[in-house]
Amino acid sequence: MKKLLSALLCALLLLCLTAQAGVVTVLDRDVEPQFDENSPLLRVYFFNTRASDCILLMCGGKSMLVDCADTNYGSKVIYPELQKLGITRIDYAVNTHPHNDHINGFISLFDCIEVGQFFTCFPLDYCQEQIDCIAACRAHGIEVVEFDNDADLSFGGLDIWVWRDHKYDTPWPTACNPCSLIMHVTYGDCTLILTADCTIESFIDLYAEKGERIASDIIKMPHHGHNRPSYDAFKAIHPQVGIITNHYSERIHPVYQFMCNHRCFPMYTGSGLIQAATDGKTWQVTQYLIW
Repeated sequence: MKKLLSALLCALLLLCLTAQAGVVTVLDRDVEPQFDENSPLLRVYFFNTRASDCILLMCGGKSMLVDCADTNYGSKVIYPELQKLGITRIDYAVNTHPHNDHINGFISLFDCIEVGQFFTCFPLDYCQEQIDCIAACRAHGIEVVEFDNDADLSFGGLDIWVWRDHKYDTPWPTACNPCSLIMHVTYGDCTLILTADCTIESFIDLYAEKGERIASDIIKMPHHGHNRPSYDAFKAIHPQVGIITNHYSERIHPVYQFMCNHRCFPMYTGSGLIQAATDGKTWQVTQYLIW
């Protein structure tokens, strides 16, 4: 059954992507992305950490880790994956919001690998998870950088602008999903948007402020597939592929249906590590299936 499902998935994927003249190509799971050997690349890895976020960006000899899943994922899942990739240092660690499934893994990761700077857009004493992570940074000599919507997180040839919906800024323990960090990444002609756990209301405000600037080839769907962007925002983003940091379930089905209705192909980290690579002209996406 799993082999059949995999075959149907691949067939649907090819049908979806060949039906539109976009820049995203999804490769067979056993094929490495192929670019000119002299082309500098952006590589993005979406790790399989169940219903949580951990995303690695590598470009220009630098690395940025966006979120780090929940407790112990840093040392038991992310660090082994980084070793496989030959990563011995993380230059920039960014937390989109201090919920356990986005921040706690950093603490155990700090015990395993050198990290240059830790970026946070929430008050250092916002909640216990934030306090514990900041304490771990200081214990390991990691510089803590506080930033806001005017920050430029660009590095290694990437252009990265960030945005938070301050309308929903409230003290803990009110849920901070609506004001979690959105990151828009541009490399050459290729674009990617990471949407943390934002809500429909967040996207209404994002689109009102940024307009067509949010257009992206690939989107990390918000809140592990439990939320979706507003219709106008999704139309403006106009992604070809959507990454869901979760496995498929009935709870995800409404978002899955929404994506299919908008000709955006869904991929799930719960099925295995997803790699997206680009030379600034085209994307090539591979998923290393664990079925």
